[in-house]
Amino acid sequence: MIVKGILAIGASIRLRELEGYLKTTEKYLQKAKTDFEAWFDEQANNLSPEERDEFGEFYSDTYWDYAETFPRILRNSFLISAHSLLEHEMGQICKRLKKEQQIPVSWHDLKYDVLEQFKQYCKLAGLPLLYNDQIWQAINNHYMVRNCIVHNSGLIKGSKHEGELRAYITRKNIISRDTIKEEIALTEQFCREVIKTIWAFLSKVYDAYELQKQDN
Repeated sequence: MIVKGILAIGASIRLRELEGYLKTTEKYLQKAKTDFEAWFDEQANNLSPEERDEFGEFYSDTYWDYAETFPRILRNSFLISAHSLLEHEMGQICKRLKKEQQIPVSWHDLKYDVLEQFKQYCKLAGLPLLYNDQIWQAINNHYMVRNCIVHNSGLIKGSKHEGELRAYITRKNIISRDTIKEEIALTEQFCREVIKTIWAFLSKVYDAYELQKQDN
């Protein structure tokens, strides 16, 4: 990440911390899974096929935790944390715009969802930002995934924009059909993509903010 101005330093540090957390925790979970598989094979080595099947059935829940449950909890919480950071940074920009331009309303006074609030507030403040590029679309898609996790426990059926969500997560290969119900199954690669997209978006925001300050 390349810092583009003093305003970006805090966000850059926090995003790197999130990346480090993801990398370290993913590595730990992978090691735990590998260690469990090695232990299982060692214990089951001298068992008959029938005994091995019974042994495997007994520890199937433990294996599922290492292979699916724990990574899913990690990645879901990571996605939520990443977007909480994004909202914080958007809020900081809006507070500065409100103070510097003496705008009588705050961004949360606008009756939209959080991304549209930010978009409309930046337009109100005259911030030179475009909202028709791939970065803005990616941010909206990531928020759609985040909202499904937060408001519908990651389940596809019954989520807001269900059809659009299913098409997107199928295209990104972050949908699980291994469970009774279809649900979001984030990957480490997708989580890394989220961080890169947030930084790309915030970089554009910071650049626009600095450009506006220079023009004024």
